[in-house]
Amino acid sequence: MKILPTSLSQVAFKGYKPVKDNFGRNDYEFNYPFDENNYDCYLELFSVGKDQKGNYYVTDIIRNSDTPDGALKLHSGANKINLRSNYFIKDGTPFAYHYKLVRKGTDIPIYRTDAGDMINESYKGAHEVYNYVVPNGSKLTHGGSMKLIIPDNYNVGYAYNPVLFIKNNILNTANDDAKKSFKHFSNKIGGTLAGVEKALDNGEFDGYSNIISLPIFTDDTLSAHGYWNKNCMQMINSLGNINNYAEFQRKMFGKGINFVSDGAFVNEGLEGVHFANVLKYGEKSPYFHWFKASGLQNGPFTLGVFGKNRSFVSHKIVNSPFSYNQDGNGQIKISKNTN
Repeated sequence: MKILPTSLSQVAFKGYKPVKDNFGRNDYEFNYPFDENNYDCYLELFSVGKDQKGNYYVTDIIRNSDTPDGALKLHSGANKINLRSNYFIKDGTPFAYHYKLVRKGTDIPIYRTDAGDMINESYKGAHEVYNYVVPNGSKLTHGGSMKLIIPDNYNVGYAYNPVLFIKNNILNTANDDAKKSFKHFSNKIGGTLAGVEKALDNGEFDGYSNIISLPIFTDDTLSAHGYWNKNCMQMINSLGNINNYAEFQRKMFGKGINFVSDGAFVNEGLEGVHFANVLKYGEKSPYFHWFKASGLQNGPFTLGVFGKNRSFVSHKIVNSPFSYNQDGNGQIKISKNTN
C-alpha cells in the first residue's frame, strides 16, 4: 500500500454512528482519536444544500446551543450528541461536519474528517473539507441465516494455482496431514480462501444469506486468526491475493450471499501502516493524533538502535508470582516468588 504524506489518507472507519436515546429517539455518537494531552478537539456541524445534479454543498455553520461560542469540545472516546436539542436539527435532516484540532497553547487549527461521503472544497481553504450525513438515505439490510468460518482450517487442501487466468484456478493439494490435525487457538492448519471458494462452488453455502469469516485482510501472515492488524487494505498473503478475492466476491454476488470479514480495527502493531506513517512523517502525518507517544516532535525517526537522545526510552519491570530456576541437568524448577 502506498503511504500518502498528506491528509488525503483518511481514517478507515466512520467516526460517527447513529444511536438511540432512552426514549427511542435518534442521537449520534462521534469518536475521533486524538491526544488529549496536547490537543483540544472540537466538532463543527454545518447545514447543507443540494444542487440540480443531486450533489450536496455546505451552506452555513450550525452553532451549538449549550456552548458560548457555539463549538462543541469533544473528549477522547464516544461523545453522544442530541442533534435536536443541541443544534435544532430535525430527525432526517442532512448535515455536514468536520473536526477542528487545536494544539494547546496556540490558536492554529488543524481540520480533519472521517472516512465516508465527503464534500471536498479544500481549494477554497484548509477548513473546506467535510463529511456529510444523509440520515434518510438508502440503507441495505440483508437478513437470513449466517455461517461462521475460519479460513485457516476450512476445507483444507485447496490452494490457488499460481498461474493466472486459467480455467481451473483452484488446485487440490491433498494435504491429508492437515485434514487430520487438531485445531486450537494458535496453530496454523494451512487453509486458504480457495477452500472457501471451492465450498461455494460445491453449493455448501446454498441457503445461507451471510458468510462471516475471521479476518482475511490486514496482511497478517503470522497468526492463525488474522487479528494482528498491519495493513487493512491488503489480503492476508497466505490466504490469497486481491484477484482471488475479487473472483470469490463475484461468485458470492451471483448466489446472492453476503461475505462479512471480521476485524479488530483498534489493534495495530509496530508494523502497522499508520504507525509507520507517523514514524516517517512525524507531526505531518494524518495519523499523528492516533497514538500517544512522546518525542515524536523530534521525528521523523525509525525504530532501531537507540541514539544519543534517550529521554523517550523507558522500561517496566513485572514482578512474577513465581520464580524459575534451571539446575545443572537443565530442568526448570518452579517456586513461589517470596518477593
